[in-house]
Order: sequence, then C-alpha cells, then structure tokens
Amino acid sequence: MDEANVWHQMFYFMYNFVITHLVAAGVCFLLTTLIKYNFGRLRPHFLEICQPDTLPSPAQPYVSSYTCRGTNRKALEDVFLSFLSGHASAAAVGVTYAVLYLQERMHLKIVPLVRPLIQTTYICSCFYVIFTRFTDFKHHVTDLIGGLLLGILCGLVFFLRYLSQMRTIGL
Repeated sequence: MDEANVWHQMFYFMYNFVITHLVAAGVCFLLTTLIKYNFGRLRPHFLEICQPDTLPSPAQPYVSSYTCRGTNRKALEDVFLSFLSGHASAAAVGVTYAVLYLQERMHLKIVPLVRPLIQTTYICSCFYVIFTRFTDFKHHVTDLIGGLLLGILCGLVFFLRYLSQMRTIGL
C-alpha cells in the first residue's frame, strides 16, 4: 500500500469517526431537549429561584397557587427543566463513544495498561460532571441517572453503527 493511499484511508477513517460522534451528540442533545420540555420537572433549588409568595407550612403542606417573586427571567424559565440532565447525557454520550472506540481500535502490546488508564480517566471525568450537577443542586439523582442512560444508549447505538461501517469497508 503506497503512502498516499494510507493517508487517504486514515482521513476517511477519522472523518467517519468524527462525523458519527457529532451525529450521536446531536441526536442525544435533541432527545434530551425534547424530554426536558415535555416531561421536565422542578429543579431542587426551585424555592431559591422562584421566591414564591406562599410557602408550604405544617397546616398547608401542598401549595397549588403561588406567584414567583424572583426577578431573573432566564433562571425562572430554566428552573422547570430538571429532567433529564443535559450535562449527564452529553458527558455520557461522549465518554461512551470514546471508551468504545479505544476498546476497539487501540491495541498496545508494549504498554497494555495505557488503554484502561485512558478509559478510566474518561469514565471518572463523566462521573465528576454528573456528581457536580448533584452537589450544586441543579438536578435530582433520577435526572442524572436518566441523562446518563440516554447518553450511554446514544453513544452505544452510534458507535455500533460506526463499527459496522468500518467493518464493511475492511478497516
């Protein structure tokens, strides 16, 4: 195989990898946004942002009518979009795709622990993102788990599509 053909094959390979990864992230973002706007729920810091004129009390634990006194319009719109976590789904789709790619394509016989080390670093960074969204009271645990599962599903589906394309052409 001549050098020009090798470069052409590498470019084709990387182009398909990047495009498929971007499509996976785009589909994941679209699904996350659709779910957020159709099934969203209140964020844990709702009372802090809304500053309702009526608060629950032991005599009246359920408040059905209130007026938000909060002045930050963008925060008031965002406070209803807790489910699914966009950060969790974005981190999970990227990490899932990258970890599977490394598992399939990176084979280092000289230093066999490099691949698991990189994969573990990616996975830890994903869980760091998820954990910070919980500790800053932006999401409930179920929002984060839902985003994580959606991201993993999108990453897995699109990686398998990418892998079948590469195996079809013999790479």
